Amino acid sequence: MASASNAGKDRKDPQEGATEDRWAHLKTWHQHLLPQHALTALANLASNSPLLRRPLIGMFTRLYPVKLAEAERSLNEFISFDDFFTRSLKPDARPLPANPDTIVSPSDGLLSRLGPIRKGRIIQAKGRDFSVDELLANSQWARHFDDGGQFATIYLAPHDYHRVHMPLDGRLVGETRVPGRLFSVSSATSQSIDRLYARNERMAALFETRYGPVVVVLVAALLVAG
Repeated sequence: MASASNAGKDRKDPQEGATEDRWAHLKTWHQHLLPQHALTALANLASNSPLLRRPLIGMFTRLYPVKLAEAERSLNEFISFDDFFTRSLKPDARPLPANPDTIVSPSDGLLSRLGPIRKGRIIQAKGRDFSVDELLANSQWARHFDDGGQFATIYLAPHDYHRVHMPLDGRLVGETRVPGRLFSVSSATSQSIDRLYARNERMAALFETRYGPVVVVLVAALLVAG
């Protein structure tokens, strides 16, 4: 909440917000025209090629701040760029909290959104949301989270560790794979494309836990899917 003296400063000019929305659209409109699946298939072939291993890994580590010291293997031990991109970490790189009741992040990345699920809907960005039913493509699962559920959205940057783990102890009771588009999941895209995470290709895994049902959803993106 803002005090009376700061309220005017915190109130955003509607025209300014509209300008930001138009700029976000301009930066992402071309993604609708791209052959998303064809480009991603080519990227998959290249990333699994042993011949392209050295140039791709070398270029990537120059462009992005990859924490190589955390990797379980050295660069020379990776057989392909995909092997490097999905690298495992040293056993002590991510120590677990001592309290077993702690819910941990399932992956590295930026926590971009966090909050309650209201009337079965999840906030994507300012002025944009989508339904749990759309995201999971499973009405029976979605009913668990219609009221009183919580969500967290974690964005993995290219240089982040790209494995996903359980956020708490649980038992896998089902999984579903949903076909879809392959838009980028960058901040600009999430602000300009409606229902982004419910439109992209994704995999959802349902777990039974001591806190109730939990779903971990992995959303694919342009050049990164499989």
